[in-house]
Amino acid sequence: MKNSKKAFSLLEIILLIAMFGFLAAVFIPAAVATRQKVRNDIIERQLSSIVESGKKYLEEKGIASVSYKTLVDEKRIKPLESVAGENYDDVTIFNSGGKASVKTSYGSEINNEY
Repeated sequence: MKNSKKAFSLLEIILLIAMFGFLAAVFIPAAVATRQKVRNDIIERQLSSIVESGKKYLEEKGIASVSYKTLVDEKRIKPLESVAGENYDDVTIFNSGGKASVKTSYGSEINNEY
């Protein structure tokens, strides 16, 4: 007589659930960290864009400082979209150099020294 098996046993189902739980425990934090790093990289590039546009504007106008809002109003840079709840409105570029920084919604501060 053949003993045919047509369904999964309870032990097999429990083991399968445990394996999926383990995989989720390993990959979900890695995915979250990767997502946060990508967002930070985008913010760093956007800050660099503001700094470069600001330096050019300062050189052309011969003034001491320029704000992000002025750069947008003068159409030197397009308005930047927030990727992590950051706000660029307080960013000011100084002729003497300095640090441009923004805070994200998850508490991280991204800086660009120039």
